[in-house]
Amino acid sequence: MNNIKFLSILFFLLLITACSKDETNPVITDPPVVDQVTVNSYTPTQGYPEEIVTISGENFDASITNNTVSFNNVLANIINITTTQISITVPNAPAGNYTITLNTNNENITVGNFEILEDSKILAFSPLGKLHEVFTGSGRSNLLDTIDFDFWSQGNLNLIDFSDDILYITDWSLSEYRILEYNINTQLLETTTNNYSNIPELTNTNFPAIVTSNFNTTDGLLYLLFAGDDIGNGNFPYYLYTFNPETEALINSNFSFDLDLIRSTFISNNTWYISSNNGTVKSINLQDNTIVSQTFNNPLHKVFKHNNQLYGLYKNPSQIEAKLALIDLTTGDLTDISSNTLGFLNPSGNGFKNTEDKFLDFTIVEDNDVNGFTNNGIYTYDILNNELHSVYLENQDLGYGTKVLKELN
Repeated sequence: MNNIKFLSILFFLLLITACSKDETNPVITDPPVVDQVTVNSYTPTQGYPEEIVTISGENFDASITNNTVSFNNVLANIINITTTQISITVPNAPAGNYTITLNTNNENITVGNFEILEDSKILAFSPLGKLHEVFTGSGRSNLLDTIDFDFWSQGNLNLIDFSDDILYITDWSLSEYRILEYNINTQLLETTTNNYSNIPELTNTNFPAIVTSNFNTTDGLLYLLFAGDDIGNGNFPYYLYTFNPETEALINSNFSFDLDLIRSTFISNNTWYISSNNGTVKSINLQDNTIVSQTFNNPLHKVFKHNNQLYGLYKNPSQIEAKLALIDLTTGDLTDISSNTLGFLNPSGNGFKNTEDKFLDFTIVEDNDVNGFTNNGIYTYDILNNELHSVYLENQDLGYGTKVLKELN
């Protein structure tokens, strides 16, 4: 009996001891399994700054704050993220090859390689007095400045030229004309206003106007063509004056000629090249005012010079697509060097040749969904390789009469 009582007490004590050990040493369970983050694909693999790249995969952390995406060491902006997809914008970084890296909860995952394409910038002037930076690859456009000036009603046809960061703008009405000098860097504007009384040739005309103006870097003068009335045979009388920006002196050059509506003008090596609606190109020697004329079968809307060779854009009046051609002022021949691929409706604008042997211009292209020509565009034509690149600027604050001024760094 005593043995049975002793064994019962011993069993009870062992049971208590076992319970005490379980309380001080609980059973350790395995941690929950975390699904591994996996990148399956991304698209595109090249593009311009600000374009969207989509990364697809599995088990992404859907909280933006727990993730970063970088191109080498340059952070990209995450615009949307789910457990299976991340949308980012390409950062504003120099052109080149980059490695995209996803950092999620302090873990680095290599997404892949990406090429940021060269997205060169140009400066453009659009009505009325708006200055834009336009990216020739992606088509992005930013408003840089608006010239604070009350342009007259024909402001979308303002005549301009550009030299040494000074923008020369001519603005006119039926009673007076104005010459504006706008400094791009300082944003200072100087204005010279005159009436037509100091231009004897226009005193008895009904529709006086300045029809073109170009700055000559050789002598520092602004060359102006004033027009009188239509003389009834399709041509207009034009009168040449010069304006000195330093002294504000307007000087009569005592030189005039008749010509159809003027399409484009530019000065190179003291020679003023003027193309007209009837296909005539005049080259005027500004030192002695001698003039050489040559007429072609097509109206030349834009004329520019490269390596002592003249080029021009032309199209038939009923067409929107233009061709680029070599111009021979000696024989009167036009030699096509591009296919009929330039959507073009901006004869009052002007383009330029950049340092990479490319001609850049602003145009308006046809939108089949809307009546008329509505879409803005920038095109670059590689003169050496005969290649055309065009980009449309949808819904941008540009339009008819936009002028391309220069490249931006």
